[in-house]
Amino acid sequence: MIGHRGSLGHFPEHTLAGYTDAWLYGVDYVELDLQMASDGVVVANHDECLKDSTNAVLYDQLWKARQKNIIIPASGHVFINDYPVPEFTVEEVRMLKRRQRFDYRSTTMDGLFTIPTFEETIKHMYFMNTTYDRKRVGATTVPGLYIELKEPQWYLDSYGIDMG
Repeated sequence: MIGHRGSLGHFPEHTLAGYTDAWLYGVDYVELDLQMASDGVVVANHDECLKDSTNAVLYDQLWKARQKNIIIPASGHVFINDYPVPEFTVEEVRMLKRRQRFDYRSTTMDGLFTIPTFEETIKHMYFMNTTYDRKRVGATTVPGLYIELKEPQWYLDSYGIDMG
């Protein structure tokens, strides 16, 4: 069983708390979508941009010059005046706080969690394996990571980078 983006019904997506919750409830893997920040640090974020699942709108005055309109043909995602992850350093990305992307999910945990790096997630899940017994599900297993690397083709195209 896979915890898609953690347990995003209880916690905002892609948070260490959400990964922990999913694993303690019995998933075998937590799914990570990974994006690369401008300084090469890999962070857990589903979308290519930041507004849908964070409080990035609070930084509109500071980051306005970096807003972009992006269309992702493969997925059909459209981002208007949004902030692409590859335009920001990991320190800037970590200034943001997670929020639920859909109103029908519990918002009580909004604003409490930052965007984790891939390295932090690996260390955290290793800690979970060495520390906690999952007695609820009657088994102890190593937490697995189901990883999806997001290729920012729109970013490569917009800067004329050929990965050929």
